Amino acid sequence: MKSALVGWLVVAALALAAAGAHAQALPAADRGWYAGIGLGQSKIDFGSNPVPAFGVTSDTISADDTDSSYKLLGGYRFNRYLALEGGYTDFGSFSATRRVTAPGSGTVTSNIKTSGVHFDVMGIIPAGDRFEFFGKVGLIRTVTQTDLSTTGSVVLIGPAHSTDYNLSPRIGVGAFVRFTRALGLRIEYEQQDIDFQIFGESASVGIASASLVFRF
Repeated sequence: MKSALVGWLVVAALALAAAGAHAQALPAADRGWYAGIGLGQSKIDFGSNPVPAFGVTSDTISADDTDSSYKLLGGYRFNRYLALEGGYTDFGSFSATRRVTAPGSGTVTSNIKTSGVHFDVMGIIPAGDRFEFFGKVGLIRTVTQTDLSTTGSVVLIGPAHSTDYNLSPRIGVGAFVRFTRALGLRIEYEQQDIDFQIFGESASVGIASASLVFRF
């Protein structure tokens, strides 16, 4: 996913910059800074092996892969079609548990909490005076904390805690409705990767959110 997103990031950023250079500017009253706050639900894709274990011959895996999330955002809109935006997203907490039944019995549980600071280039398609569609590409710097715990005969080998920092591309799509010149509502979906160095693997995290956006 990362290599594909990097390619799309470069292509889309160049295309959006070209579109912005030739775009019809908004009236001065409609250009400028904006900020917002949003709530949503995040979901992590652990993959087929969310809690690696060695020497296990019989087991089951369960995962709590969704949580509530919140985000803060701010940006500057240059014209009808182009904006630059930064923000912070707390994706919440997730967990996965492997229940071992042979040889021996016990569990190993991974608890994960992740958040990140991001920067995006936004391409905007107006659909009338009050409604818009948009897509965005950017980068996110995530901080992921992983804690491992065991019960029964399962023995933990290696560290029980890890804090991982990762820079990865991200993408998003959404729609915006303007209630007044100063207030609007944004609905969007975003996708990005996070790393778990404690496992030597990565996971994809998506978030669907709704945000109130205030223009200055």
